Amino acid sequence: MRIPPATDLVPSLHERAALIAKAADPHITIERAAATYKLAKRKRLTPASQRGYEAILDDFTASHSGLLLSDFDSTQGVATVEQHLSERYGLLAPRTYNKGLSVLTNFFGWYADRAVIGRNPAKTIEPAKARPVHRRTFTDSEVIQILTSNKAPRDQIALRLLLFFGIRKGALRGIRFEDFKPESHELTIFTKGEKFQTLQIVDDAIWELLDELRQPGDHYLLPKRVTRKRVPPQRKALDALAAALETAEEALRQAALDEQAATELADVLDALQLTKIRLEIAVDTAATRVAFEPAEPIGDHGAHLWWYRSLGRAGVVAKGTTAGRRMHWSRHTAIQRIVDKTGNISLAQDVAGHTNISTTTGYTRPSAQLQAETMRKVLA
Repeated sequence: MRIPPATDLVPSLHERAALIAKAADPHITIERAAATYKLAKRKRLTPASQRGYEAILDDFTASHSGLLLSDFDSTQGVATVEQHLSERYGLLAPRTYNKGLSVLTNFFGWYADRAVIGRNPAKTIEPAKARPVHRRTFTDSEVIQILTSNKAPRDQIALRLLLFFGIRKGALRGIRFEDFKPESHELTIFTKGEKFQTLQIVDDAIWELLDELRQPGDHYLLPKRVTRKRVPPQRKALDALAAALETAEEALRQAALDEQAATELADVLDALQLTKIRLEIAVDTAATRVAFEPAEPIGDHGAHLWWYRSLGRAGVVAKGTTAGRRMHWSRHTAIQRIVDKTGNISLAQDVAGHTNISTTTGYTRPSAQLQAETMRKVLA
């Protein structure tokens, strides 16, 4: 994804030199020490990583406001850091705890390496034991359902990139039409850590759909979606119908006070209430106008809702559901399928864009679908 340079966050050379000079004093406050460290790290971190580091350090310094950097250069300092990690992240996922530990280890290590403090209080703290990753995938039948139920060209292209090539949500949000190169059948994506990756798109359907769309290069594949409220057509007629249903419901409730009539009217009353709900949905839909901003990318939450609308159309989840079948499952599905079909871990790593092959080797365990197919052959 294209992230503009954070020029407003870069201090002047004079300010930077002054802060670094003060950092040589172990008796500066922990807040000042963290501020200096964050400035020094800006040349090493992406804006997204920088925000993550700053959130963890800001929380740490706010919890220990007034303490000096030198206060952590002791056995008590180790206990203070460990207690903070336990209180903040002890009940969360191990990787969250380890992220906090990693940031604080790096922070104190930066000063220890410069001999400002004699020891790194976070270095002796043991990381949390990582749990095995449970990678969930979609079955082949679910993949077919999703693709056949979402006919719009933009949706088709996006879903194929997710389910067949395993791109991440952030990379999908950043795709513009100019990133597709028909002459070489390539797609350039900007993915995690501000890295770019080139994918060989051998799915002919994607190129056919792109020819059908013929969008300007600077337009996004999934543009920003803007919803605006308006007065629905036939508003007076809809209001009159709603009032009539309200009157009918009240009449039925009064009649249902008679025990004999209650049994007979129960089904009618249920049907009437369902009709009212459908009317409310219809009115709300008619009162909502959806517009798109093609030169702006869809937001993170917008992409989340788009995904679940796609699953809802396919019947993979109930319509209106917004949790339970994450978009990242499509990435697991694509990578697992490559490993199951080819057994080539290096190829899977290249398509997935994993920096470390150890991440890809987690997919070497056969999928449930492949296990089932193999056992059918064995039992036959």
